[in-house]
Amino acid sequence: MFELLILAVLIPALLTVPEWAQRDLRRWLRRCGRHLRARIRGYTMLLVVFVVLLQSMGYTAFSFPVHASRVDESALLFGAETFAAGNLTNPTHPQADSLIGGWFQGFLIQRPSWQMKYPPGQSFVLALGILMGDAYYGVLVSCIVAMSSLYWLLRSILRRRWALFALWLALFNWLMVQQWLRHFDGGHVAMFGGCLVYGALFRLLRRPVYRDGVLFGIGCIVLAYTRPWEGFFACLPAALVLLWRVCFGGRKGVARMDLLKRGLTPATLVLAAGLCWLGYYHLAVTGDAFRMPYVEWNLQSHDQTSGSMGQRVSITGDVIRWISNGRKTVFEVFEFLMRSRIERSWRTLAGLISPLGMLAMYGLFFRRGSRELCLVILVVTTVSCIVLLEKVHWYPAIYFAPIVGLLFFLMGSGIRGLQRLRFGDRRIGATLTGLMPLLIVLSFLTHAVRTIPSAKVSAHVRQLAAIEQQLQEEGGEHLVLVRYNEQPTYTTEWITNSPSIDSQHIVWAQVMCADRDRALLQYYADRKIWLLRPQAETAVLTKVSGETDLLALIDQEESGQAMLD
Repeated sequence: MFELLILAVLIPALLTVPEWAQRDLRRWLRRCGRHLRARIRGYTMLLVVFVVLLQSMGYTAFSFPVHASRVDESALLFGAETFAAGNLTNPTHPQADSLIGGWFQGFLIQRPSWQMKYPPGQSFVLALGILMGDAYYGVLVSCIVAMSSLYWLLRSILRRRWALFALWLALFNWLMVQQWLRHFDGGHVAMFGGCLVYGALFRLLRRPVYRDGVLFGIGCIVLAYTRPWEGFFACLPAALVLLWRVCFGGRKGVARMDLLKRGLTPATLVLAAGLCWLGYYHLAVTGDAFRMPYVEWNLQSHDQTSGSMGQRVSITGDVIRWISNGRKTVFEVFEFLMRSRIERSWRTLAGLISPLGMLAMYGLFFRRGSRELCLVILVVTTVSCIVLLEKVHWYPAIYFAPIVGLLFFLMGSGIRGLQRLRFGDRRIGATLTGLMPLLIVLSFLTHAVRTIPSAKVSAHVRQLAAIEQQLQEEGGEHLVLVRYNEQPTYTTEWITNSPSIDSQHIVWAQVMCADRDRALLQYYADRKIWLLRPQAETAVLTKVSGETDLLALIDQEESGQAMLD
């Protein structure tokens, strides 16, 4: 809203300011821009590192350190701890049924091995951070690498001036800072993969070299390891274009052979090796090289809301059958999609493409289309439609991560055309282009001043920290039995254990039936036993002397609840 307010005031003002005044302002802005670009020439990557670290430290200084506040973050950290220990997965725990989380098993599978449901890419980066001292270091590294790869993609087509503008717009995108830089489940790794694929593609089509062919394959692997569904549709057009140029493109057969030898062949070999390793990972986790942990988790948890890979495919078929059986009109189909999908995703799209970004993309209408630009628009449209057809409750920005680099490519391309926008003798497009970097920083600072001071740690996290502090002061090793009255929410899961569960000081488990509780107490007989009722007004922690005391407390609680009912 702040950016819309700025534009609502600025554009009418430019329509009234005389052209000679705007010309002087543009001359001064161009002089400043040339001076700054000359200063940072050769130091663009250092600028990326400086901005990312400044944002992270500034947010932490005025808010709170990054912590796992959602179930999927805890699951990704579980996988990262597994990889950091040098393992691909963990053996099923003897008391696995009691150690699962209340929110759909905590997004972990228990059999045939104990591991997260997600592809391994994001956890590999977090594992790197753990080896460096803290998992959050992996988030910082992924952000820096993703932004650097974005600039590499932009420079494959755009001039340095417009590439720096699009990079500036990405660095100060508030949604990416708030959701990706401040959480462990961000989309920077998938964004890096998408940038590698298309940055390498545009270079291969001009001058094939082995390096770009290898990078093309690596980008496809990164997408397969992070966002395999959306990543497949992001890579498919690039692969088809590369294959078409090898078979039919170019004026000389020698050029096609160079593209085959230095582009398609190394990309295929790298991709094949990466997919073979991914199959080996699936074999270690699920016992089947072609069964993803996500599918296995879906079968184990009986969750029909988040959707497996098969469900995501079936929703497209459902739409087609819905259209064909009812013989709906185009208007009715559009209304169906608006009601069922797009209304839940507009916030994410409006965050990734802010009003200033939309203004920049408006400049595409003033540009003559190129083949590269048409390809990017096709990929962005295809992947966006695929995401909107997924059977999920909401659409976080990470779903669009494989095409985020292409979105900023469109903004960088559009800002060139925006210069041609004029009303009468006033070149307001050129003036807006010069003012855009200042407006981007001003909008970012406004978001930060409004949001950071009001950011608070959730009550659940505060209660969890207080209980952990209490148990540490108690000394010894503990087993905390969590009794849920109803399924916890996405952000209030209490049962989060590490892969080395038997050596951690506090083991979290769920109250099950009498037989399982008895077996759990016998397994952890040397630990102090506690009963936690987290869904009371405030979390209640009660010390338990043994199985009899535990059953008595549970019976007493159930009797009191029955009387209230």
